[in-house]
Amino acid sequence: MTIHTQDRAALARAALKRTRLFSDWPDAVLDALSAASEVQRYHKGQSVARQGDPPRGLWLLTEGCLVSSRTFPDGRRIVFEHLLPGQMTAVLPVLDGQSVLFDLTAKHRAAAIFIPRAAFLGVIRGDPALLMSIIVFLCRRTRLDHENIQMKVLDSPRVQLAKIIIYLARGPGLPRPDYELPVGISQDDVADMMGMSRQTVNKEMMPFVRDGILAQRYRKIYILDPQRLFEIIQAESPVPPEIFDAIFGKPKGMFRAAD
Repeated sequence: MTIHTQDRAALARAALKRTRLFSDWPDAVLDALSAASEVQRYHKGQSVARQGDPPRGLWLLTEGCLVSSRTFPDGRRIVFEHLLPGQMTAVLPVLDGQSVLFDLTAKHRAAAIFIPRAAFLGVIRGDPALLMSIIVFLCRRTRLDHENIQMKVLDSPRVQLAKIIIYLARGPGLPRPDYELPVGISQDDVADMMGMSRQTVNKEMMPFVRDGILAQRYRKIYILDPQRLFEIIQAESPVPPEIFDAIFGKPKGMFRAAD
């Protein structure tokens, strides 16, 4: 499908405005980024970027799901993230000029705004306010990385499961009852993110299902009692309020995953 230049720029600008990093950037800057951006669409399983690629630009997901992962020579695979609409990826390569750190693949049909590196660097150079907003953005991501390391090292599988499910369902306030996790996230996907076998995750999930906290239907996971998930997390592995909000919340008017 051909997207005319004017329509492409309008789509890109609307997406940028709904993303936490860009939402407060000046109109002239958003116009310049939108004019330089591309709307890219992907089919299920399509490779978007590969580990070791040069830093061509960054992707802002607008539809579907992208999976960032790394596969080792012995066949082991680690899944870093299921990226949801509103999240950006490849920011570090764009800033430091080093190669892409992971493989990026479309889980299902997906769409993203691709912002070329030259265009992004061109608007932020020499602008202290924009550079500061990027620093804050990277600080928030670093806090999430620290929380993820703690989760993998110290938290029980039960707490890890509760955190990952709430993270995938994040939004303003608590998820509504009977909340379906987005983009077809399955037990296999959760196992990949936890770095555990499907059998282990299934064993940990059964008490959640038995107690009416979660349900599984057609290979998808549903949250029935989100408050119980929060209580499990805070009882066994308390999270400071500001970190809790960064992980599980988002500003109003943003994509579900605001960063």
